[in-house]
Amino acid sequence: MSFLHPLQRRRKKKASADIVRAIPQLPVPKYRRLPKYKRALHRYSLDVKTWTRHERWAEAKDRWAQHGIQLSSVERALRQAATARMDYEDHLINDLELAKDEIAHRALIRGLNRRLRGLFTWLRQYRWLPDAQVTETHLTNAISELAEQFATLAPHVHRTFTFTGRPGEPWLEPIVGQLYKISRDHGMPVGAATRAILEILALAGHGDVVNLALVKRLIRKLMKPRP
Repeated sequence: MSFLHPLQRRRKKKASADIVRAIPQLPVPKYRRLPKYKRALHRYSLDVKTWTRHERWAEAKDRWAQHGIQLSSVERALRQAATARMDYEDHLINDLELAKDEIAHRALIRGLNRRLRGLFTWLRQYRWLPDAQVTETHLTNAISELAEQFATLAPHVHRTFTFTGRPGEPWLEPIVGQLYKISRDHGMPVGAATRAILEILALAGHGDVVNLALVKRLIRKLMKPRP
């Protein structure tokens, strides 16, 4: 029976940091919060008939024709916009699923590492046995090979996006640039071109993600001289 004060009793020694570091471990991916892509809840679908049947479509077409702009060039840009947006939304949904898999993968690796630490600790207690030394060597080599495989197969390796805030609309910039170039090449003023681009994109079904402020910002970015 110990007569020492509870604070004076010797605590059980933990494994030193050198021993813990010497135990082979699988690389644990860096923790990242699960992204909240509200943007991925709504999917865009291409419906050309909806464009052409809209009552404002004929008015917009007449305004483009007044400046000598062929409707085929505008429709080509809108089809490219539809394809780019659908591809982007597919990437968002895929990235969200990979992010969920990444959390499960990280938990799996941490669990495996805990079991490996216990296993190697047990093997080193019986290192004087030849079988224990052989088992430890084979297990170390197997962990190294598995770590190389995880480096290429882990979910976080295949994720497309790394942002943590709103994903934005990166697909929109080249489309606005293409429509702006068409309008300016035919003498349309900047203000009129901005409003025309916003109107034509809204008629094509992009009004839920496109607004006047966004179109103006993208045009200013295009007009800014490159270094």
